[in-house]
Amino acid sequence: MSFVHYNGQKSPNAKYSYLVAPPSAGLFISGVRMAKSSININVDALIRLASFTRDLSEKQISQVKIRAISTLKRRLGAEASRQISEKILNLPPRVISGYLDVKADEQSITLTGSDQRPPISAFKPTWGGRTSPGVVATIWRDQGAVVLPHTFLRPGSKEVWQRIPTSRSKTQQVGQGRDSSRQVIQSAGALVGRLPIVVRKGPAMARAVYERKHGDIYPQLVEFGRNILSDEVSRLVDLLKNR
Repeated sequence: MSFVHYNGQKSPNAKYSYLVAPPSAGLFISGVRMAKSSININVDALIRLASFTRDLSEKQISQVKIRAISTLKRRLGAEASRQISEKILNLPPRVISGYLDVKADEQSITLTGSDQRPPISAFKPTWGGRTSPGVVATIWRDQGAVVLPHTFLRPGSKEVWQRIPTSRSKTQQVGQGRDSSRQVIQSAGALVGRLPIVVRKGPAMARAVYERKHGDIYPQLVEFGRNILSDEVSRLVDLLKNR
């Protein structure tokens, strides 16, 4: 039976990626840093593949697989960028796509989130004012605007700069009334090196791809990949049979 499967495992290169297998094996999603998690979903649309390819030669079936995978490879990155932008990170898809990588071979497609971190300037930050402890930015969609302590804007530079604090402390609620929901992330300095002033970075795209803490893109990506593979295989088989 064709199926969609998610199985968490530690990646040898510590990157986070989806693995989408070819139509003949169903749709396979493999992740990292989710060792105790697994999801298995029947994919009815792909069960019909046996009847699709029944009258084709092995060579023709191979051609169909390669072309279907190529189509999904071309579209998976754009769809993942759109979903991450819509549900997880306050970044436009065109920025997110630069931190995603899609690779394919005859057996699989892999979508990987980069370990690199986009600068806070990409999140369209604003200066909180003279009384603010730092720059204000919305990073995670579900978190809303946060104040990044020890950060500031320099004249003539689009980047957000940060003074390294000497110690860590947990995120705190600040302000009163309608401003009381604004958070100050006091632990931000622990993410950078020892220099006194650095360019402030956001979260690694790998976190957006695999962590479910701020949003879950698995169901939509699974559905998208399943539909693309099913429709493309059906279309290609029809073309071959009608030659």
